[in-house]
Amino acid sequence: MTSLGTAAAAAALCAALSFGTAGCTGMNRTQQGALSGTAVGALAGAGISAIAGGSGTMAPS
Repeated sequence: MTSLGTAAAAAALCAALSFGTAGCTGMNRTQQGALSGTAVGALAGAGISAIAGGSGTMAPS
């Protein structure tokens, strides 16, 4: 990943975390847990895909 791509990814992550935590104020603990689990799973999947050399898109069947 290029330096510009890394900076853009970091900025997107910061923005998502900022907006995501602001939206959680009206949620109960179960809803917050579900949202947190989804975010962690998405980040883990993206990380594994990046390590494994995935393109991040699905190939047409």
